[in-house]
Amino acid sequence: MKTAEIIIRQANVSDAVALRTLRLEALQNRPIAFASDYEEESKYPLSRTEEQLKDQTQNATFVAEADSTLIGMLGIGQYRHRNVKHNAMIWGVYVQPGWRGKNISGLMIEAGIKWARERSIKFVKLGVNATNTSALNSYIRAGFKVYGVESQVIYYENEYHDELLMVRDI
Repeated sequence: MKTAEIIIRQANVSDAVALRTLRLEALQNRPIAFASDYEEESKYPLSRTEEQLKDQTQNATFVAEADSTLIGMLGIGQYRHRNVKHNAMIWGVYVQPGWRGKNISGLMIEAGIKWARERSIKFVKLGVNATNTSALNSYIRAGFKVYGVESQVIYYENEYHDELLMVRDI
């Protein structure tokens, strides 16, 4: 059983290699949980991840770290247009299998919510595969509520998957 201290923090450019590795792992391990595809993203250069981490004014990436190793990640971004800037979207949530069940996603969500509050964001939204009950329950515990369904939005291995759309007022 792992007993390391878990640190939740905002990622920086020095995390680019580890973050890209974790992201590709997530896309391989949970392909129906993400709109992105492993084959496509694995072709992107490391510089793409570095650029995303350089400017985190309208978006941020949070990571969970144990023993100097990234074990979880979460992205959050503020909507860009003036009339919808009071909203943010969480994406790319992943915790390595050996670390699940320790509320790591909940801790990363709270870090993202704090980031959103600092920007006067009022609503944080996300989408979760309708069959991913552990993630759905995690989001419900974090205060999210289902407000809709995006039908058949993910297509993987000849199967369509619905996403539940969720929101949390902050």
